[in-house]
Amino acid sequence: MQIGLQVRVLDADRRVLAWNRLIGEMRGDGKIWPTQALLAEATLTGEAVEIAVAWPIMGVHQSMPMPPAHVEAGQVITVPFPSWVMAFESDPRPLPGVTVGSSVTVGIHTAGRSA
Repeated sequence: MQIGLQVRVLDADRRVLAWNRLIGEMRGDGKIWPTQALLAEATLTGEAVEIAVAWPIMGVHQSMPMPPAHVEAGQVITVPFPSWVMAFESDPRPLPGVTVGSSVTVGIHTAGRSA
């Protein structure tokens, strides 16, 4: 499943130096993984030290440090992500089962051959 994120590049005072939208994907591991590096045009000059990733539809955001980098207004910057950009913890206890109140059909799909 793909997720629309907003990524902000921040200085030590949490001023937004650059930002852009980014597509992330959910892989079923409680994390959102970026599909590419962030490309953004800087609107302010400063020393970038932090990245804030927001999932606006859910109203959540998380921040992570980045290697300090000088950014000039008007410069297009690339920020690679070495791993996931957002993570969520799950209750460690097993989830209790539920009873489905309607009939369930389980189908078996067969692989097709292409000519």
